[in-house]
Amino acid sequence: MFRCEHWFRKIWDKLEEIWEVLVQIWRKLEQVWQEILCIHRDIKRLLQWIALKEIDFVQFGGSMNFSIVRGAAGTFTAVLNPVNGAQAAGTVPQWTASDSSVVLNPSADGLSCDATAPAGSTFTTFDLNLKATSSDPAVGVVSVTHTIAVTEPVAPPLQSIDFAQTGG
Repeated sequence: MFRCEHWFRKIWDKLEEIWEVLVQIWRKLEQVWQEILCIHRDIKRLLQWIALKEIDFVQFGGSMNFSIVRGAAGTFTAVLNPVNGAQAAGTVPQWTASDSSVVLNPSADGLSCDATAPAGSTFTTFDLNLKATSSDPAVGVVSVTHTIAVTEPVAPPLQSIDFAQTGG
């Protein structure tokens, strides 16, 4: 009997040692889990901070006053807030015009767009819309619309005139 008790005691002591190691591992895992949760909260805050909040666009070149000459293109460029604000993965800003005859030629990244009112068109304004999806689901889709005036081409000014006398 004595031998069995001795072996039983040795096994019991080893099990107690193993149990203490397991308790220490469990405590470390709890600490690691709390650190992971903290990092997760910080990353969420950072992603919300850099997420696209607002969008607008401006016109470059030409008149720069939200107008284009009929038959010619006007170039419009997105303004993100914050600058380089994060958009939802796999998305680019989308440009649309209220008149289907307006020809839109957006850049591959969607951050700029040429808009052309066809030469034969008769409308005098159209709405140009830009929308994008924020990486922050709480913000969702942001958009802006500006009314674009369409002006007629202006004939070049007369540079010189020449005349000749005919007859007597």
